[in-house]
Amino acid sequence: MKSSTKLSEKIILKNLDNKDFFKIMILDTTSSTNTEAKKIAENDGSEGTLIIADTQTSGKGRMGRSFSSPQGCGIYMSLILKPDFAAERALLITTLAATAVSKAIENLTDKKTGIKWVNDIYIDNKKVCGILTEAVSKAHSNELKFVVLGIGINVTKPQKGFPEELKDIACSIFKHGKTPDHFRNKLIAEVLNEFMKEYPNLLNCSFLDYYREKSILTGKRVNILKCNEICGEATVLDIDDNFGLTVRYDDGKIETINSGEVSVKKKDENE
Repeated sequence: MKSSTKLSEKIILKNLDNKDFFKIMILDTTSSTNTEAKKIAENDGSEGTLIIADTQTSGKGRMGRSFSSPQGCGIYMSLILKPDFAAERALLITTLAATAVSKAIENLTDKKTGIKWVNDIYIDNKKVCGILTEAVSKAHSNELKFVVLGIGINVTKPQKGFPEELKDIACSIFKHGKTPDHFRNKLIAEVLNEFMKEYPNLLNCSFLDYYREKSILTGKRVNILKCNEICGEATVLDIDDNFGLTVRYDDGKIETINSGEVSVKKKDENE
């Protein structure tokens, strides 16, 4: 791998605004950066510990899915956080991370991004980033012990393309061989910079308007999924003040969804 495409702690730190908060660990390969970060956090790893891998053999997505992590093609990183609030507010970390990734990509490229509630970043109607937040509470308490924030970004298209099951739904920021020098390192730093602008005052939710503006679901017909099964159909009305997804069912019932998942209905579905 050319030096201009390698992960580099030195270059990441050079582009970081808040160098003192982060402790960076770069791995050639790991099963999952989230799994590695959770082990470190359980052993009293400090807040700001950042695990980055060049590839993952068992990358983790939401709902038990895997996250494709080919070598040298993406950003696969997990950050240990120890926020001082109740576990049910952990959703704010996911939504802030989505906001940070969206802003960072737009800061460094000419790409326009959208956010699919709650944790995916899209470019040209295809997924370019997924976020997995795993919260661990203190024993017999609703207080958070730690949170592991996992972020996976497809930076460059794999040489052989995406796997068959992903080629119609996934995309990358750049085509294969077209990634600017040290871009992965610069994007890692920019995501962290944008995240840290809001993290110290996370409960203020000052990034809510941006998140709403970038929502690609508002006004769309969606399937409501729980436990990976469709349990209803609805129209998305808005993102509420707590980052819940407000939907209206065909019978007029309005509900705000705070967990689970939605998928956009295809035009020919049920026709």
